[in-house]
This record gives sequence, structure tokens and C-alpha cells, in this order.
Amino acid sequence: MRILIVTPWYPSAEHPYTGAFVERDVRMLAAEHEVSVVHLVAPAHADGGPTVVERDGIRVVRVPMTPGAPRSWWAAARALRRHFPGADLVNSHAATSLWPMVLARPARGRWVHTEHSSIVASSFADGRAARRARAIRRRLFSRPAVVVAVSDHLGQQIRRLGRSGPIVTVPNAVTRPSRLTTRPSEPSGVLRLVAVGGLTQGKRPLLAIRTLAELRRRGVDARLDWVGDGPLRAEAAALVAELDLEDAVVLAGAQRPEDVGKHLEAAHLFLLPTEGETFGVAIAEAIAHGLPVVVGARGGQRVFVDASVGALVDSSEPAAYADAVQDVVARTRGLDPAEIAATLGERFDDAHRLAAYDAVYTALAAGRSPGTVNPQPPSGTLGSRLRGNPHP
Repeated sequence: MRILIVTPWYPSAEHPYTGAFVERDVRMLAAEHEVSVVHLVAPAHADGGPTVVERDGIRVVRVPMTPGAPRSWWAAARALRRHFPGADLVNSHAATSLWPMVLARPARGRWVHTEHSSIVASSFADGRAARRARAIRRRLFSRPAVVVAVSDHLGQQIRRLGRSGPIVTVPNAVTRPSRLTTRPSEPSGVLRLVAVGGLTQGKRPLLAIRTLAELRRRGVDARLDWVGDGPLRAEAAALVAELDLEDAVVLAGAQRPEDVGKHLEAAHLFLLPTEGETFGVAIAEAIAHGLPVVVGARGGQRVFVDASVGALVDSSEPAAYADAVQDVVARTRGLDPAEIAATLGERFDDAHRLAAYDAVYTALAAGRSPGTVNPQPPSGTLGSRLRGNPHP
């Protein structure tokens, strides 16, 4: 089948990690299908490179588009129309692709949209602007034949937005290490914590730093490495200094994927007091590396954080997170990393995810609907859930 991927997020020579998860999906699909990509390039990612490139044998056409500029949407829509005739199905990604896709008018029964972003959650804020955004997004999300959500949590939000058509859950890919390393010696001395995420309000790095201070106040010799960067870096550094934690906190900045793995391998526990996640890739990858986790309670991570190897904390208090850290450390002290990683199961492996996408594509190509799937905690295989049977 010929699949056209339309996405505002995709790696380039100058931005090699932007949209890497979309590229991973493209490579996965290319194992079974003929796949091409239209990358809607925002000004911040425009690097003056060629408009047509080839990455790992996949043709990528780069089309300029400014997410907040309607005139730019029309121009992108005109470009998209030129590519539709060569595709059996179009699979757009992320909410910012919806406007040009709607304007380009793909065949309704041949359009799948995959949603990853947290923009849907912002639709439920109070106020006139949020109500207007909610009404617009309701119309936009009603247009694709099928919406794929990367978590049940996100699927529930899209349903709440007002979409009545099929919504299926196909989770993000989770990178697993080629081998699991033995965790550092039992944390009777220094307790090494690691977080992976942007230094942003939603990830709550300041709460993580205050949690570390609370642990140390309790006599725990804890250290924290925060891997990631963002607008709160200066504020985080100032709080570290204020709490006299310069020797206990490392703001490591953005790292290459292989270096992120090294940070995970050197830690005893993953700590991320996030406000909410559409999926929680960093959390899942920490578990895949054999790390117990203490994370925020809201979001897609609720499905895969097993109580035996982690804690979901519904609080914004450092003491609550410190309690959870001490409890999880005590409960998982004797566990082997492989036992922790095994709690993820196979649901995020490419074989399962490809089968899930194929079920959607095959149904649409045959003129059938894959059926409306009400997002819910996993029961059985992804394939059975796609067929609308929550209890196979």
C-alpha cells in the first residue's frame, strides 16, 4: 500500500532529533508499505536545505508552513494536493497538520490522523478563547476517517472534545536497550535519581529539585541528574543554588539518545513529577532500562506503570514525592532490571504497533470502518482492541 505521511515534526540535518518518533513510525511502516513523507517545516526548523531529500531510502518533501499563519496553511494545502493522487492513504501527524489537511480535502475515507500532542488538553481550560479553540478543534478532529491516539488517556480527551468517529489507540514506540546492565550497587549509600524531560512547567523540574531537598532533609544522600533543557533552566539553577544543592543536582541539558541511556543506566530510580503526559515515552523507556519510577499520576503512563515497580503520585507536594521515592526504593531493592523491564510487556514493540496500523489501513482500503474503540486500560492484544473487543 502507498502511504503518504504528513507531519510538522521530522528530523533534518540541522535538527536530527526533532520528530524522531515520527521517523521511527515511518521506518516501521516502510517494512510493509511504500511510504513517502511531506514534512511541514516551521520557520524555526527551516535550515535552507533542499526541498526534497532522502532519508534511509524514504523520500521526504519539505514544505514551508507557519503553524499560526492561515495564508501559510493554504500554500501548504496546495502543495499537499499534488501528492495525494500518488497515495492510497494519507496519515497525518500532530494537530498542527490538521488545518492544511482539511483545506487540501483528502478523500474522507482515505485519511488517518495520528495525534501525539498535548494541545487537546488545553482545549478544556476556562474562558472564551478556550471555548472557541475547543469548537474549532472539534470540527478539525471530526474530519479524518480514523484518529489514532498514542494513549488511551489522549483518546479519551479527543472523545471528550466531541469526535464521534473511530478512535483507536496505537502507542508510541519505546526504545529498549540492546542489553540490560546491572543497576549500581544497592542504594544504601548514595541514591541516584534521574529525570528525562524538558525544563518546562509541565514537567515540574522545580518540584523535583524540592523533592530532592526533602529527601536530603530526611537524611537520604540523594543526587539528581535532570536530562533535558528548556525555558526553566535559569529558574531551576537558581533554586538549586538557593537550596544549596550545587553538589547534588546536575542539569545535564539535551543529550543524544545514546547518552540518555547512559544516564538511565547509572541511576537507581527515575523521578518525573509531570503534570500530565499524552503518553510518557521517557517514563516507559526508563522502565525498559530496568529502572523503577516515581511519576505524576495524570496521563498515558497510568496504563503501563505497574504498581510493583513504580508509583503514580497525585500531588504537587515535595513530601508526597519523597514518600513515594523511599517506598519504591524499599519495595524494588531486590528486583533484577529484567524483572522491571518485563512489566512493559510487548505492547510497545514494532511488531504489535505495525499490526495495529495495518488493521486500520486494511479496513479503510476495503471501504470498512475499523469501528469505534472506546479508550480503556489494555486488555488482551492491541489487535483485539482495534477490532472493538475490549475483552478478547
